[in-house]
Amino acid sequence: MYPPIIRSTAVQASKAAVLAIALAVGFGAAPVAAYPAYSIEIEYFSDATFNDPVGGRGITCGGNQWRWGEQTEFARSYSESCDRPEPVQF
Repeated sequence: MYPPIIRSTAVQASKAAVLAIALAVGFGAAPVAAYPAYSIEIEYFSDATFNDPVGGRGITCGGNQWRWGEQTEFARSYSESCDRPEPVQF
């Protein structure tokens, strides 16, 4: 068993080490944006005739999402490739 002064120093040192690791991981890691490979649009209609649009939603190649109106079971979807260049390998 350690004398109280040594034990408190060991606890303080371990707390300092945990804090240093947490700060290094927290501030060292930059957020990564994952953009979609396709822009997608879904259009919702009032019935099976698909004549009266009542809502829609989608996501753009830049990652922006949008939504309007209501969702129904009568839907059509459209997608388009974002044509992103291959990442550079170092």
